[in-house]
Amino acid sequence: MSGEEEFNAEEFLRLPVKERVKLCRRLAGQAQSFADKASPKYRGYYVEIAKQWQTLADEMEQSLRVKE
Repeated sequence: MSGEEEFNAEEFLRLPVKERVKLCRRLAGQAQSFADKASPKYRGYYVEIAKQWQTLADEMEQSLRVKE
């Protein structure tokens, strides 16, 4: 997803879980990058978004391990 793309939940859910995990981690990284450059007023929001993407990736990855 570039800066011009929009998140599409339907497409996201059609991805294999491993691909969703990769995408979540990439989005977490992007959110953290925004946080690093953001003004103090908004920095915490971007950090929280990054944490949420990371948590989602971790939870999906854990579910993969349980199924194996």
